[in-house]
Amino acid sequence: MIYELMCGWAVVNASLTAPEPQNLKDKASVKISKEEPLKIKGDVAQFMTSQKVTVFMGNVQMTHAGNFLVCETLKAYGETADRAERTECFGKVLWRDDARGAVLTCDMAIYEKSVSHLIARGNPILVVDRAGIKTVVKGEELEIFQRDQRALAHRKVHVTRLTTTATGEEAEYNYRIEEVKMTGQPVVTQKKSVFKGKEIWLFLKEDRVEIRNEVDAEVYPEDVEEEKPKENK
Repeated sequence: MIYELMCGWAVVNASLTAPEPQNLKDKASVKISKEEPLKIKGDVAQFMTSQKVTVFMGNVQMTHAGNFLVCETLKAYGETADRAERTECFGKVLWRDDARGAVLTCDMAIYEKSVSHLIARGNPILVVDRAGIKTVVKGEELEIFQRDQRALAHRKVHVTRLTTTATGEEAEYNYRIEEVKMTGQPVVTQKKSVFKGKEIWLFLKEDRVEIRNEVDAEVYPEDVEEEKPKENK
């Protein structure tokens, strides 16, 4: 049986995509408390009882506690929408965590409530802004572990910050402490210089790069014009 509702705002139980309440200052991303409801805005909502899924369609927006998500279609799987353990978002997905300066865009995302885990596919891009300096992470798939403030990027990974670009097959980005670990034939470039190794670490707060194990480098030192001491006449 399908129930269809033409709607503006739909307010559902806060457990729809919620981990247990956490302190937003200490933990990142979507934090849904039991006291404050999750708000979803869309053009149409369908309740398909036989399939145990609730679908929101058309200009879907979800807001709560400083977090914001938009997409074209949102599906919530469970006995009822308020008990959904898994939600899926499709079409021009944008997730934003203003408290952490993080923005994620992709074509499709899956959220697993029990582990506060977001999987993004279809040209996923994560941008974290710290005082106007942006770290951009790209890959074929991105995972956000919201409680840990940690992101994993898989396959054809690119990490860019200012004049530094790192590539590899895997990356782990801890955006709480601002550190990135690159593996899978990682390469880092700074201007014209190129560095390779088994592991590459980016310490973003310190503006420092560390290459570990089997290091291979091609360095182009910047031309520095030094003043020659004047000869005494």
